[in-house]
Amino acid sequence: MRKNLMQTIISILVIIQIVGCSTFTKADAQNTNEMASNNAVRVDKIDNTTEKSNEKSANLEETQTLSPKRIDSMRLDKPSGDIIKPIAIEKPSEISKDEALQMDRAMRAYVPSGDSLVINNSNHFFFYENMNENEQSIYDAIMMLAEDPTDTNNIIVHTTDSDVQAEDFNKELSVAYWGVIYDHPELFWLYYALETDIKIQCLPNENGNYDCYFFLKEPYHNYEKEMNAFNEAVEAFLEDINIQQDDYLVAKDIHDKLIDMVSYDTEVAEKQTIDLAHTAYGALVENSRGKKNTAVCDGYAQAYLYLLQQAGIEATVVLGIGGSTYTTAGGHAWNIVKLGNDWYEVDSTWDDFGGWDEEIEKADLDDQSKNVYLEALNDNEYREKVEHYMYNITTSDIRDFRSSSVYDYYTKDGLYVINLVFDSVHLRSTDIDDETVDKLLMEMIPEAEGLEY
Repeated sequence: MRKNLMQTIISILVIIQIVGCSTFTKADAQNTNEMASNNAVRVDKIDNTTEKSNEKSANLEETQTLSPKRIDSMRLDKPSGDIIKPIAIEKPSEISKDEALQMDRAMRAYVPSGDSLVINNSNHFFFYENMNENEQSIYDAIMMLAEDPTDTNNIIVHTTDSDVQAEDFNKELSVAYWGVIYDHPELFWLYYALETDIKIQCLPNENGNYDCYFFLKEPYHNYEKEMNAFNEAVEAFLEDINIQQDDYLVAKDIHDKLIDMVSYDTEVAEKQTIDLAHTAYGALVENSRGKKNTAVCDGYAQAYLYLLQQAGIEATVVLGIGGSTYTTAGGHAWNIVKLGNDWYEVDSTWDDFGGWDEEIEKADLDDQSKNVYLEALNDNEYREKVEHYMYNITTSDIRDFRSSSVYDYYTKDGLYVINLVFDSVHLRSTDIDDETVDKLLMEMIPEAEGLEY
């Protein structure tokens, strides 16, 4: 009986449990169907969004895999053919004994005017240090004249055992004269006799040698005004250059400030005129037409040299030709700089992209190409790169320069690519069939092989 009763109770509990579960399941099923219906709508929406997202991603991926269009519709060639090549100095003329006596009296009457305005604090003058003794003696005579170019009684006598009418003596004169000009950018007024020039008269002496009198053809009338302006400009330029830092940083700071300050003188380059634009004065003060900080390649090179000299860095000017190819290259000047124990080539004229904005605006370009050019030039990181592509490189690299993808600029939208740096050549006068004075000077200059900087 008890057993039957227990079985009955268990059966009832099982039935109740089953009924209870069935009731829950039915109600929940109804709710689940409604949720499923709602979820179906949501899934449809999610699927639509996903499709659109996938479509967008596919388009973006397709765009990213497309090569940017290269803009190469315009080539802005770097300036060349703008230097006035050195020429042999005028041969000495003969002088009579009476004229020589007058020269001697003038020398005795000469009284120096006081402290010279000619300033150069360098401890190294490259060409002087690589000349022979005869050339150095002539160089010294010219420098003594330059200390005071306002008094025609400032006459210097140079005695030589050379035949003053021979070609060898004329070469020595020319090497010494142009060596002075390229060692001393502060003597800008001597460059192609911009203000005055040197005359030489010789006569045999009783020892069988020659006494040669060096004097200025006329006094330098603007000496005080122009030398003061030059010295003040140099002082102002160097005020914010920390010359106590590493030489590499000093040279770079000077280079960057110089190309930011100077504008290229296209008028002088086109007309090939004798102008202060060819000198450090043009770059640091003004050209002969009064345009401030305006120069061509030798003006850039002379200014860079002089500023480096005042900062205690050894350098000199390189003369030769530059251009896109050997056949199109024209007369050009740049620098070679010694940092540490190594030499480096630098072309500050070609590193100056300052005038390109204006050239691009004037050029016959479609708007899209013009915008790409201007975007590249206004990108600070890219500008920094291209304004140092001719900075501290080897002679072999500058001699036959090859551009690369390093100088590619990709527009911010990823659609275009442009390269503002082109293949080019820089050949020294020693690399070409040239028998002029500058070849004699360039034979003294070492190859630049520095790689540290």
